[in-house]
Amino acid sequence: GAKYTALESWLRKSHSYDVPEIIALPIAQGSDDYLKCIDKWVG
Repeated sequence: GAKYTALESWLRKSHSYDVPEIIALPIAQGSDDYLKCIDKWVG
């Protein structure tokens, strides 16, 4: 999505490595409290 694209662009410009590890992984499971925090932080 748009947030990933923006983050990847920023990482490529800001990271000191020529090829930084930039990946996106799906979240299959997690504690309800933790997942709620993630949703609050990143939407």
